[in-house]
Amino acid sequence: MKLAAASLFALVANAVLSQAASGTNYSSLDSNLTVRTSTGTFTGIIDADFPNTRQWRAIPFAGPPAGSRRWLPPQKFSSSPSKHHYANKLRPSCPQFVTAVESVWNLPITKSETTSEDCLYLAVWTPTAPPPKKWVPVLFFMTGGGFIIGGIDLPWQIPTPWVDRPQSVIIVTINYRINIFGFPNARRLANGDQNLGILDQRAALEWVRGNIAAFGGDPGRIMQWGRSAGVVSADLHAYAYHVDPTAQSYYLESGTALTMNPADDSKHFNFSFVAQHVGCAEPCGVGCEDRDGAAELDCMRRISKPVGH
Repeated sequence: MKLAAASLFALVANAVLSQAASGTNYSSLDSNLTVRTSTGTFTGIIDADFPNTRQWRAIPFAGPPAGSRRWLPPQKFSSSPSKHHYANKLRPSCPQFVTAVESVWNLPITKSETTSEDCLYLAVWTPTAPPPKKWVPVLFFMTGGGFIIGGIDLPWQIPTPWVDRPQSVIIVTINYRINIFGFPNARRLANGDQNLGILDQRAALEWVRGNIAAFGGDPGRIMQWGRSAGVVSADLHAYAYHVDPTAQSYYLESGTALTMNPADDSKHFNFSFVAQHVGCAEPCGVGCEDRDGAAELDCMRRISKPVGH
């Protein structure tokens, strides 16, 4: 199934980088907040407003899908498990368009948040006092937004209060590519590479399965959950990965895979329309015919400046 590409191409380079420790004295770190994973060793925080919840707000599960990696399946994050990072700030959402005109429909979307192509991060919230000698079930939450907007930095989707009260569940939320970045429908891409946002979600799920035990979570009790586009995605995973589902259960809150229609764009007009308006109208030169879209895709991967909202 192909999802329609949005006719907007916002490349925003103002990423808020995670703080990396140089020459960290590990003996001085809080062992209760420092966890070693396959993509690095991360020290989280405890917010004074939610003293019963440990938070790791920025953990990479794949490499930055930018430049030559734009519109490729998620690539392995290159880092040593022993390299230390502070995971105390939420990463920006993946690139998206947010109108400056306020309405009842966009009030929950905070225009102060930033976006970046370096966005394939997840956040983990765990109880400070989980049941003794018992792994905690995991809720894997995918944010909504119609595959056009959304991300883990939206305040109304941050689950800290929920984890803080019962002390009996771990929640993981993720960023994944959306709109034209996640569902490009470009001529040159094979069908299997058109739904990159779904592949991002799968990469995050596999990271959680391989690493959540270090946080006290039970890799055998992962529930895949979401809202809007997130719940549609959960249902798509149940069909696409039925042989190796990763999650053991699904909570379909506000939709199913059947609520999405395939993209009615067999000629790939949307992607080419965007390309024509960001400097890729004649990607292989004047008078040259780009028969298979290879030059168009290469040109789009070389676009690095913001092109506005």
